[in-house]
Amino acid sequence: MSGSIRRGLKSIYVAATNADVGKTVVSLGLVQGLKKRFERVSYMKPVGTQTAPIVVKGTAPRQKNVDETRDRRQYDLDAEIMKESFKLPHSYSDVSPFMLTQEYQKKVIDSHLYDLDENNPRSLVMNAYERMSEKNDMIVIEGTGHTGVGSVLNLNSVTIAQDISVPIVLVGEGVSSSTIDSLALNREMCRSAGVEIAGVVFNKVNEDDTQALHDDVAKVLRRWGLPLLGAIPYDRVLSDPSMRDFEVLFNTRMISGESHRFFQYKHKRLVTGSVDEFLDRYDQFDEPHHLCVTHAGRADIILALIAQHNTLKSGFSDGISGLVLTGNAPPRAEVLSMLHTFNIPSIYVPTDSYSAMSMIAQNVPKLRPSTVSKIERAAKLAETHIDFDALLTGKVSSVPVP
Repeated sequence: MSGSIRRGLKSIYVAATNADVGKTVVSLGLVQGLKKRFERVSYMKPVGTQTAPIVVKGTAPRQKNVDETRDRRQYDLDAEIMKESFKLPHSYSDVSPFMLTQEYQKKVIDSHLYDLDENNPRSLVMNAYERMSEKNDMIVIEGTGHTGVGSVLNLNSVTIAQDISVPIVLVGEGVSSSTIDSLALNREMCRSAGVEIAGVVFNKVNEDDTQALHDDVAKVLRRWGLPLLGAIPYDRVLSDPSMRDFEVLFNTRMISGESHRFFQYKHKRLVTGSVDEFLDRYDQFDEPHHLCVTHAGRADIILALIAQHNTLKSGFSDGISGLVLTGNAPPRAEVLSMLHTFNIPSIYVPTDSYSAMSMIAQNVPKLRPSTVSKIERAAKLAETHIDFDALLTGKVSSVPVP
């Protein structure tokens, strides 16, 4: 690393312009890269929203499922990923000190509950940070959603960064005018609170946007005095959903093809027309990464997909088609039997096909503790494309690009 570390820098706060733009991916890369530069590096998620119950010493774990070795206590899912991936020695009560639920927000609005005792969220967060800062050379702090999440408690990313006097790294998605607009809003929020922005990392940057990033976007950042700290390329393996993602999305379990739970789907299609139309469109794809959403009563479509699945599979080692079946009733026994026979990954969702497709289209796949290979891939990808010299010393160098 060229140059000395900025004076007093012991923590970095990762915030985002919007939800689901890649804070956890950036945090993974930061922790992995910082562990090569500092002896004691840790992570915390002050305010969590996605719960992951953790087994506490002295309690009996429930039966494991795909993601779980858990009991009654609740902590943040991202905190579990980071703690388990990097074998962090700190307790979950420090790594994830507070969970913001809808029920708690309602209580706060009704009664100003957060001002009542020493166990209020702000005290929990501040006490956890003080304990961790005493034991670490550097802490990566991950915010929740966009920078405004937690404002009902006056405990959003900016107010926490202000309270503990740490700089923020803003994460934006892709390269577009809306990305710049979102950055401008978040920049003003930080400025009004007197919080330093250490720089900006763009995630999911398409190769075609690289030139625009370094020409147009970089000019805007220079005008604002914000360093460009990284441009992480779009990665299909991290972005395409699997059946496990759909199980979580629809709160259900697979009905067949469970061995393909983590296969990912590039193409998602709503199928409501005739079999001939389905087959014509199916043939347009040059690879079999298909997910089809159709009514559970459409045995003709299901059987046609099974036939196409086997045809394509002969030419592709990983040729796996998937089904999201909808409607008021699950598929008939004979259809389900065929899905099992041909090991077709399928789930049934008791809703209409249009609603299911809409939910799939809006869903952003999440890293989960069980997806170890994706976590490792994300950490390596982010670490490779973050300028640690610029982050730690304030001296801007060349940023690796997609």
